[in-house]
Amino acid sequence: MPRRDVRSRREETARPGTEDRLGALPDEALQHLLSFLPSDDAVRTCVLARRWRDLWKSTPALRITEPECRWKKPEDMNEFVNHLLLLRNRSPLEICELNSYPYHTMSEQRDRPCRYIQLWIRYALAHKARMSVL
Repeated sequence: MPRRDVRSRREETARPGTEDRLGALPDEALQHLLSFLPSDDAVRTCVLARRWRDLWKSTPALRITEPECRWKKPEDMNEFVNHLLLLRNRSPLEICELNSYPYHTMSEQRDRPCRYIQLWIRYALAHKARMSVL
């Protein structure tokens, strides 16, 4: 039995009047919308469609928030942010919100959960971002 093209299946299941209005916006508008999301959610949009694959890399905001809910360990947050900054484009950065782990979750090595915070702040300042460190 011949395999049908994926595009034809999508066309068959698409209902009339259900066009992708959000996807029709220009990249700059989508990047602006992504700037309101926490950075890990903005990165997850890369799986929506081919067009979204690299949009997160140029968002004008970094929002690293609610660490106690999003990452199981401080090391997970550190790894995510370090990779985020490494893979991000050199596009302008307007806002940077950093919410580090609360003091009560810190281990005996008190600097370990926030060991890269100075590097992240330097990155944001080098990109002339307005900052908020919580």
